[in-house]
Amino acid sequence: MNRIKLYITSILMSAAMLNIGCMSNVTSSAKSVYSNARGMIGGKNTAQTDALYAQVQIDDQRAVQRLSHELEVTRQTEELSKLERERDDLQRERSRTNAKRMELMSKEKEHRIQLAKLEAIDRNQLGDKITNIEQIADTHVDALEVQQKRLQLDGEIGVLDVKIGKVETEINTKQKQIDEMKQDGIG
Repeated sequence: MNRIKLYITSILMSAAMLNIGCMSNVTSSAKSVYSNARGMIGGKNTAQTDALYAQVQIDDQRAVQRLSHELEVTRQTEELSKLERERDDLQRERSRTNAKRMELMSKEKEHRIQLAKLEAIDRNQLGDKITNIEQIADTHVDALEVQQKRLQLDGEIGVLDVKIGKVETEINTKQKQIDEMKQDGIG
């Protein structure tokens, strides 16, 4: 009984393996037929379609022209939305950079306050002169390091502002173009 099951199982496995090979051939043949049909529709039939379309009534041609115009407006609107997304991404990046910049500016102000206190103590000849000088120098260095980082972020924000301005100009130009296209389509 077990031999019969083993025999039947091996026959079924062999058939399945053969079927897999056949299926890949069928699949590639189907893809080939589809590609050929698509090529025929896109290539040879376009000339035939254009020739037949030239014989269509003017009203039907106008309907197609309106749809073509709507398609072009939609494509321009799609480009506009991509520009708006680019601008929004730049504005988000600017906001993040500005938040870091403001954090550094706060630290810089804290160092300046500490420096003013230390200098006032030294001017009034309070505390140890050497310790005062060392603390003033250290605070100056800390303030300058923070200021340097903040200035780098100032530069990044300036660049982002220029990029945002350019994209805004492109958006305004594209919006005017779309508005004009819509006006042309109404008439």
